[in-house]
This record gives sequence, structure tokens and C-alpha cells, in this order.
Amino acid sequence: MKKTLLYFFLAPFILLCSCSKEWMEDRLEGTWRLKSAERNSFINWKSFDTGYEDGRFAFQGDGSATYLDNQLSMNGDWRIRRVTDLYNNNGDDGSNSRMALFIHLIDFNLQRTLNLEFDDIHYRTRNRLVAEYESSGYRYRYVFVRD
Repeated sequence: MKKTLLYFFLAPFILLCSCSKEWMEDRLEGTWRLKSAERNSFINWKSFDTGYEDGRFAFQGDGSATYLDNQLSMNGDWRIRRVTDLYNNNGDDGSNSRMALFIHLIDFNLQRTLNLEFDDIHYRTRNRLVAEYESSGYRYRYVFVRD
């Protein structure tokens, strides 16, 4: 009886831990558009135009990605990975785990590249993804919505 209860409580935990990365990747598969981009310089968030708001990002299950708009046809890859920091936000010892998203696209004809490396991603709803990264004193936030 004790073994049965142990398996009963242990099995869901093992299943949830082993599938977390695949679950994040499965949710990203499909077609998305960039709804907004914002930059924070410590005080407030300000919107800015990236030039990629009019197109569509398509993420395939095999790790390939495309971006299409009226002028660009970019191909490349994407991946999600878990990142664990050894320090928490206060600088204290501890671990903080987050999911990072890397998107690398290129249009050979126009010789343009797009490399987005987000430090942290999270879903607000099934159809809304918020991706953030930090660079040179600013924090950037991109909001993608499923098309």
C-alpha cells in the first residue's frame, strides 16, 4: 500500500518535470506576429518600431523558423532552453530558473539578418507571448500574438 501511494504522488511530479521544456516549445509552434516592442530606461516603458510588426513569424516543430512580410523572406532557426542563474534578483546565493528564446533569421538576397536572443519568455495567455532581454542599460519587451 505504501509503494502504491508513493507511486501515486511521485508519478505526476516526474511527468511534469520531464515535459516542461517540450511544453514551452510546443506552445510556440505556429504563426505569430509582433504586436509591440517597448524599451525601459529605469523609469518608464516607451514603445518603439522594430520594422518587423507587419510580418509573420512562423516557428516549426523541427526548430526551423521563417519571417515573411511584403519585402523580406527570412529563414533560420529557433530554440528554447532553460537558464538557471546562481544568484537571485537581490544578488544573494540561490537559483532562479527561466526560459530563454533564441531566434536567428537571414535573408540572403537582401543580406539582412535578425538575431533575437531573449533572456526570459512567458505566456500571458495561450495566444500571447512576452519576451524580454537586457542590453546596455535598457530592458526590452516584445509582445507576440498568435496569428
